[in-house]
Amino acid sequence: MNFKIGNTLAKLLKHSKQFAIFVATAGEEFEQYQKKLQAEGDIVKVYIADTLGSLIAERTGDIMEKALEQEIFPLKHTNRVSPGYCGWNITEQKNLFEYIGHNNCDIQLSDSCLMHPIKSISGVIGIGEEVTERIYACTFCELKTCYKRKLKLSHEN
Repeated sequence: MNFKIGNTLAKLLKHSKQFAIFVATAGEEFEQYQKKLQAEGDIVKVYIADTLGSLIAERTGDIMEKALEQEIFPLKHTNRVSPGYCGWNITEQKNLFEYIGHNNCDIQLSDSCLMHPIKSISGVIGIGEEVTERIYACTFCELKTCYKRKLKLSHEN
């Protein structure tokens, strides 16, 4: 299967000999909890729950990455990259999920390639002897329309 990841991510994954493809989620139960809070109308609780859901999904990815490090040692790995990052079109999510098959933590894709439950992550990690994990930064990414790049430029002026 071929992914159309763009130049920026191709450079990051360049020396990879293997790839780990992953999905992780805070889960359907968490999403139902968020909907319950929304129905109650307390915007502060909704905001806190939304933030916690994002943290749960990302922390699950961190734990997965640490387990991967132990499994692949002495090999190294790249950053986690996901559809929607650095010019990798979100529609590539379809290819990623096709590759994963039914081992997808019960995550479903909408027609617009958004994941449900909403607090979910997916992506690829490159593995090899010569790969490096880089600090995420606007200097790493070439996507000129990224909102983070616009924020950085507005703070510099």
